[in-house]
Amino acid sequence: MAGSGGHKPETKKRAAQGTVEDEYAEKRFKSNCWERSEDEEVEAIRARRRARSVEFQNFMAAADRVDKAARDFLEHRISLRAASKTDATSPC
Repeated sequence: MAGSGGHKPETKKRAAQGTVEDEYAEKRFKSNCWERSEDEEVEAIRARRRARSVEFQNFMAAADRVDKAARDFLEHRISLRAASKTDATSPC
């Protein structure tokens, strides 16, 4: 008869949640270990954008080189064809 006679059974107390100390400790833990600060996050985003921009510029430069090579090849083939037609029609 634990409840009779004014004797209370011993129970485990829950730890307080959401206290100022917990929030401070959590922020300190995050800033020290795992999460970047906002400034670091912004700089990381900028660095990724710069890298992507450089990659895109390199890609466009390569595409321009391929385009120029294709145009030069076609112009060369057209000039060869025109030269062969004039040679065939000219009397020797």
